Amino acid sequence: MKRVTVAVVAIGGYGSGYVRTLLKPAYQRRAKIVAAVDPAPERCADLAVLKKMKVPIYPTLDAFWGKAKVAPDLVIIASPIHLHAAQMIAALEHGSNVLCEKPMCATVEEASALREARDRAGKFVIIGYQKSFTPGFMALQRDVRRGLFGRAKRLKWFCPAARDAFYYGRNNWAGRQKAPDGRWVLDSPANNAVAHMLHAMFHVLGKRPNDAARPATVEAELYRANDITNFDTCAIRAKTEDGVEVLFYASHAVAEQGPYPYRWEFEKATVEPGPQGSATFVARFKNGRTKVYKDLGRKHIEGKLSQALRLAATGKTHVTCGIEAAVSQTLCINAARQSMPRIASLKKLRKAEGTGPKRVWVVPGLFDTLMECYRRNKLPSELGVTWAKPGKVVDLAG
Repeated sequence: MKRVTVAVVAIGGYGSGYVRTLLKPAYQRRAKIVAAVDPAPERCADLAVLKKMKVPIYPTLDAFWGKAKVAPDLVIIASPIHLHAAQMIAALEHGSNVLCEKPMCATVEEASALREARDRAGKFVIIGYQKSFTPGFMALQRDVRRGLFGRAKRLKWFCPAARDAFYYGRNNWAGRQKAPDGRWVLDSPANNAVAHMLHAMFHVLGKRPNDAARPATVEAELYRANDITNFDTCAIRAKTEDGVEVLFYASHAVAEQGPYPYRWEFEKATVEPGPQGSATFVARFKNGRTKVYKDLGRKHIEGKLSQALRLAATGKTHVTCGIEAAVSQTLCINAARQSMPRIASLKKLRKAEGTGPKRVWVVPGLFDTLMECYRRNKLPSELGVTWAKPGKVVDLAG
C-alpha cells in the first residue's frame, strides 16, 4: 500500500492530536507529513519534531497552495468552524482528499457547495465526528440498520458541559454567531463542544454507513448566560422524516461537566450508557437480554485517520461519515436558529463560580431543569419554567 502524503491545517489545539498520531512509527510507515499550515505554529507541542523533519510550515492555506508543486493525497483540517467549507473546497479543487474535524460547516448552503466540489473532484470527504469512527458505534449502527432493535421511537441526550472564561476568550469566534470577518460560525454547545452527540443520534439511524436520518421538523429553545452573541444553552426537539423524536439538551452555563445521560428507545430495546468510565453502549432488550458495544471514544483520532489513509492509499471513496452523514446536524442547527432567532438572555439569573480564566457563569437550577426536561421528554417552556420562552416549529420539508 502506498505511503500517503499529508498536509495538516491547524496544528495547534485539536490538530496537534493528528500531528502526534502521524508521528507514531506505525503511522509514519503509512503517511508522510509534507506540509503544516498554521498562523501560530508555536502552539503545536511537536513543532520541534516537525522542524527537525524539515516539514515546511505555512501561515495560510493560500501560501501553501502557492508553493505546492503536487497536491498532497490528503489534507487534514482542524481549523475554526467558519473556515471549514472554504478550506475543504480549496483542497478538493487542488485534487486532494479531505479529513475535516466536526462540525462540517456552519450552514446548509456551505454543505451544498461542499457536495458539489467533492463530486466534481471525485475525491472523498470525511467529517470527523468522534463517535462515528469507533468500533462500538459502527457495530451498533449496523444492528439498528438490520432491525435488531425494531423501529426507533425516541432518542435523547443530555450534555451538561461547563465552560469557563478561558474557553470563551481563547479566540475571536467562540460563542459567536459570526466570525469577525462576517462568515457564519454559529459556535455553541450543539455546534462544537458536544456536536458529536447530537450528530450521533441522527447518524445511528442512517440506512447506510454514510447516511443519517434527516430532521423533518425542529423546535428549539435557545438561551445564553455568557457575554456572547450565540447561545450557550439549548433544548431541541427534532422529528425525523420517519417520525422518530430526537431530543437534545446541552449547556455551558452549569457547574457540571458530565456525565452525559442518553436513552435511545426502540420497539424491542433501549440503548443507554454502560457503567461510568466503561465507554460502552448497552442495549437492553425487553426479553431481558443485553448486548454491549465497547470502545466508544477511545482512540477516535486513530479511527478516522486510519480510514482516511486507507482510502487515500487505495483510491477508494466510500467513507463512514462524510457530507451525507454530517448534513443532518447542520440542518438541525440552522433550523434551531430559525425556530428561535432571538436568543433569550439568562444573564439576570447567573452567578459566577471561580475567578479569572476559570470563572464559569452558572444559572442556579438550570442543570436540574434540563435534567427534568430530559426525564419527561419536554422543553423548558412546557414545564412552565418562569424564564423559559418557546420557539416555533420549523418545517424542513423540501
